[in-house]
Amino acid sequence: GVPGRRNCSCSDSKVDGAISALPSHLDSIRLVEAWQGKSRFVPSTSNETLSAVFTFWNLLDGTMHATKDNGLYQTGYVREIQVRRMIDLVQRASPEKPQVTYCEIGMNGGHSVSAMLLANQNVTAHVFDLFKWKYSTPVVSLLNMTFSPERFDVHAGYSWNTLPDFVKRFRREGRTCDLILVD
Repeated sequence: GVPGRRNCSCSDSKVDGAISALPSHLDSIRLVEAWQGKSRFVPSTSNETLSAVFTFWNLLDGTMHATKDNGLYQTGYVREIQVRRMIDLVQRASPEKPQVTYCEIGMNGGHSVSAMLLANQNVTAHVFDLFKWKYSTPVVSLLNMTFSPERFDVHAGYSWNTLPDFVKRFRREGRTCDLILVD
């Protein structure tokens, strides 16, 4: 380099006892170091949650568009005001319950279920869908790659066939759906 010139605007702040090369407003560590089937990044504020949700929606939209199925469904049906309310509900559900069960009938492009799973790490989702679109399988693959099987469970077929058995099993186990979306 050039004598007397620094290659970055470094500071001498410390992270975990070591000197950081980052300014203090950038030096917080947010990623989980070891992958154990869990998310490396967990949003901690409303703005981070919305950013994570909207970024994931871009991936879902691209997945749907890539199948050349039907462009009318590319961006799903959830409006921003709806998802903000849904996120608020699922985040407020967790203080009184360590585990929150979200049930969704009619997944389509996965926008609602991904928002719920990103908004609260204590959410498990049960999704019932026909999977009749070309993008259905790639969307489920993306969701399965992102969320563990313990958090995301798919029930393929007509809900009038799949839902009654699910409800009977849940009742026998003393479980219920805490939040339900019927699309």
